[in-house]
Amino acid sequence: MTGIPAPDSLRISPELKASLSVLVIDDERTLRESCRSVLEADAIVSKCAGGRRRPGARAAARYDIVLTDLYMSDVTAWSC
Repeated sequence: MTGIPAPDSLRISPELKASLSVLVIDDERTLRESCRSVLEADAIVSKCAGGRRRPGARAAARYDIVLTDLYMSDVTAWSC
């Protein structure tokens, strides 16, 4: 990535980066896949679509970071 480098206090080791677990929840497939493609170079990424089904086994997993769309249309739950 280009841009302003992160301050030393925000830098993490490559080992920690590789072990990060990220969940991306969005009802738009294109956005979900874009987030996954950017993040998977530095983390373990799971993704979920918005929907009416109950969460699957992945929903019970623990994640270090969750990125979610707060305004998914007609979504009362998410599914993995």
